[in-house]
Formats: sequence, structure tokens, C-alpha cells
Amino acid sequence: MIAVKQAGDWLRKNPFRLYLALIVLAVLPITLFVTAAHKLFLRQVTAQAVAASSQQGRVMGLIIEQHLNEQKAFVESLAMRPDVQRDWQAKNYAHLTATLAEVYRLHPELLGFGVCDPDGTLRAASPAPLPGAIGQRLTSRPWFGPVTSTWKPYISPVFRSPRPGNPLVIAVAVPLFSGGNPTGILISAETLDQVTSPVYSLVGPQSYRHLAFVDQQGQVFGKPDSSPVTLLNVDRDALAALQKDRPGTGRVMRMGGEQSIAAYSPIASLNWGVLIQAPVAAVGPAVWVYEKRLAILAAVIVVLALGAGALIAYLYRRLRESEQLYLQQIEGQNRELEIRNRAIEHASQLKTRFLATVSHELRTPLNAVLGFATLLSEEPSLGARQRRWTEHIRDGGRHLLQLVNDVLDLSKIEAGRLDLNREVFSAEAAVPEVTSTLSPLIQAKRIRLKIEIESGLLVYADRVRFKQVLYNLISNALKFTPAGGEVSVHGSRRGESACIEVEDTGVGISPEDQERIFEEFSQVGASDAAAAGTGLGLAITRRLVEQHGGQLSVRSRLNQGSCFTFLMPLGHGASDSGAAETIKREPEPRSAQP
Repeated sequence: MIAVKQAGDWLRKNPFRLYLALIVLAVLPITLFVTAAHKLFLRQVTAQAVAASSQQGRVMGLIIEQHLNEQKAFVESLAMRPDVQRDWQAKNYAHLTATLAEVYRLHPELLGFGVCDPDGTLRAASPAPLPGAIGQRLTSRPWFGPVTSTWKPYISPVFRSPRPGNPLVIAVAVPLFSGGNPTGILISAETLDQVTSPVYSLVGPQSYRHLAFVDQQGQVFGKPDSSPVTLLNVDRDALAALQKDRPGTGRVMRMGGEQSIAAYSPIASLNWGVLIQAPVAAVGPAVWVYEKRLAILAAVIVVLALGAGALIAYLYRRLRESEQLYLQQIEGQNRELEIRNRAIEHASQLKTRFLATVSHELRTPLNAVLGFATLLSEEPSLGARQRRWTEHIRDGGRHLLQLVNDVLDLSKIEAGRLDLNREVFSAEAAVPEVTSTLSPLIQAKRIRLKIEIESGLLVYADRVRFKQVLYNLISNALKFTPAGGEVSVHGSRRGESACIEVEDTGVGISPEDQERIFEEFSQVGASDAAAAGTGLGLAITRRLVEQHGGQLSVRSRLNQGSCFTFLMPLGHGASDSGAAETIKREPEPRSAQP
């Protein structure tokens, strides 16, 4: 109380002191309020910019990911072409070069194609390479090491091509195999301008410098203006920190001589990322849009405190209107993205129809080839060499026909045109029908086959497709089980479902591959056994089971075998007794049928 009295006496002694105190008491709360509001608006504007950049980055990442995966799939299909395989194995480099030239003529948007030995020696290329390039070793290329260390398809980081102009390119490298062993590498290169054109076509030139991409080596590239795509100079430490941040988090970093609020959206499957920047200089005007009204409010509070409430309400209303307008713009962009997604889905449906049509057209000549090959193999006048050649033609035709049939089944399932003729039948009777077909393989590998099917187990399913599922699982188990091993088939009831388990003592599947094996054209495990299949069996099997309303799962450990389990609807009339009899069979391996 004494201190307050002394302060009052000090103020009353000089009117200027009282005036100054009143100004401080009026301005100080306003100053504190304005400072706090500035920080709030700055955080809000920054968060909005980061959220918009992150969403835009995810969309652009999906576009880049789809483009590069389509390019990889195209190169893989080229590597599987019989003429390419045949010319490469025969070292007919001239004919292989002509084939690559024809492919390049159909796809001039690509920079070119090349094929090299496992040691990196270039043997064929199109368009014509630089003088002396044929025979040159390409081990220094950034794609060579990753491909030869895993012998799997690889999308390279950005590097400069030795072609005229030294354009920035990425390469898709796909290994070539023969008998399960790598025999070469097929490479396709594409310029960065071609790779990023689907993204840059969606934004205006004024936004080019705010968009960049990061490859798996941390190289940043983009368009600072309408010029070609180039490597950009960025703060590497800030970029590394941004990549470690939680998605949707922004950081201030310097890029192209300008400080920006950057948001990073990863492309997980490529180990790439998309970098979207909002210039820091552009944040100030956006904040001022809110702060100028606050300044008016502060002046009104100083002059007339009674008007403060009304002005705050007005400012808040305008802020909400701006936010609603922003949300409407986001909704409009989402609608545009939905339209594009529908277009992509329509293109996928067209692809499926095309595959179905081509598969149908291929089966007729293939059946003719198989028929004549079989007749030739039975011709007594043929010598041993001619008979062996005929058998090669027949075996290759059968493998190709199996691939065509698998592609046809897959396309029917994707198109939703697979008809299921459901009926109630005995699993106990259906299993031996499948195992009898596989007797030659059982006999050849001396595998013990055990069948344990619960008596009276009825299944409500398409009998043909049920046997197809069982055939795929048992044949896979036989292929990946070493000679002298054991394969077991168990059948029992599990609730309202019939549970069929196919267990083997084979090589097993690693945990990281246990979901990938159900993808189309995905093969894991021993290379010789994997090469014998089409890579579609398990993908079709899972979809057939799901078409019946069932589930397919796997449990496995490396070098300890695998167990595939699928559930299908239980047929009416199955016994409800808890102590149902189990039929155990261990059929002897039979010799192959002629």
C-alpha cells in the first residue's frame, strides 16, 4: 500500500508523467495482443501453406511413381520377349540391335535402349551409340552396382548421359536370365524432362521454381523456369532434416538463392521424394491480409474501447470467410483429382479388356503349335535330335499356354467377368483328382505325399476353380520342396468354412516376401524353381479364393517349410459331429503318364 501511494504521488507531481503512464497502460495490452496475434497468424498461414504443399506433393509423387513403374513394367516385358531372349543367348547382336531399333521407333520419347553382359560390357544399343561405345564397360553407371548385387529390376538415380548434350537421365535396368542364371542386363534411359513432364503439365510456369524432386541419392532436380530440368543447389543439411521429419511438417530452407517454407512428400516405392516450396517472402503479405484488420482494430481500441468487441467479431468473421474460400478451393482440386483417378481407372479397365482379347487370340495358334508338336514327337521316323527339338517346342508351347491362361484368368477376375458355377461336392474326392495329375513330379522328386481329409467334408464352390486353387498350391509346394521331402494336404471344418492346408518341408519364405508372393509376376525363393512358373499362380489363387468369399494365408520360416491355408464356404449336409472321422492316405508316387 505504501508503494502504491508513493507511485501516485510521483505521478501527480507532473501531468506529463500521468499522460505517459496512461499511454503505456493503453498501448502495452494492445502491443502484447498484436504480438500474440502476429505469431498465431504466422503459424496458421505457415501450417496452411505446408498442408497445401504436402497434399500437392503426394499427388505429384503418385504421378511420378506411376510413370516410372509403367516404364519399369515395359522394360521387363521387353526383356521377356522370346526374340530378345533368343538373340541374346545366340549372341546375334546385329538382330538384337535391329529389334531394339524397332522398339525405339515405336517409343521415340525414350532416350534409347542397350544390352550388356553381366560384367557391364555393352553389346547392343539403339539408337546408334557414340563411336567406340559398343564393347565399352558400363560398370561406372549408377545402375550397374544395384542390379548386379540383387539381380532385380532397378530404377537408377539421376545421372548425366554421355550422349550429345549430356542430358540428365534416369535408367531402368532389368536383368536377363537363362536357366535361372543372369546372363545380361537390358537398360532403357529416359530424360528427366520426359519423366517429370506429366507433373509439370499440371502446374503453370510460374510455379516451376517452387517444385522439385529428390532421388534416392539425395540429388535435387527441377525447373527454375521454362528451361529444361536441371540439378538444383539446396541446403543438404536442411533437406536431410526435412526428410526425417514427420510427413506434413515444414521447414525453412534455402533453394535457388531464396528462402522457402518447404514440405517433403516421400515416394516410398522409389525411395524418392517431392519437394514443394512456398517462398518465405510470400508469407508476409498473406499474414498482412489478417494483420491489417488487426491494426485497424488496435487503433479503434486506443481511441474507443467500446468498439473493440465489434471489430474483433468482424475480423473473426472475415477470417472464417477466407478459410471457407480456401476450403472450397481445396474441394475443387479434390474433385479434379477424382476425375483424373476415374480416367486412370478407365484406362486400367481398357488394359484388362485388351489382355483378355489378346489371350483369347493367342490360345488358338498355341493349341495348333502344341498339337503339331505332339504329332511330330510321336513320328517314328524322327531322329533323337529332331525329337528333342520337337519336345522343346512342345514344352515351351505348354509353358506359354499356361502363361496365356493365367493372364486370361487374371484379366477376367480384374474385369469382374469370372463366372463361378458353385455346387456342393466332397473335398475328399476332389483332392485325389488333383494329386493324380501331379504324380509325375512326385515320382521324379521322390516326395512323400500325405492326404488327411476329414470324412464328410463338403465344400460349396466352383469345383473346377477349387481344383485349380489346390493344384497351384500343391504344385508350388512340390517345386520348392527338395527331393525326398514331404508335402501334406489337410482338410477340416473351421466354423462355417472348409479349411484346406497345404504344408511342405521346402525352402520356406522370408517374412518380407510372404506378402509379395501374392503380387502379379512376383517370384521369390530358389531361382530355378521360380523360373519354372509364370509368377501369376499365387496371385490368381488368392483372387479365386476371395471370389468365393474365402481367405488365403501363409505361414513360413526359411529352411523350415511353408504352410498355405485357404478357407471356402462349407457345403450343406456336412456332419456336425465333433468327432468326425479323418481319412489318412499316403499314396505311393506313380510314374508319369505318357
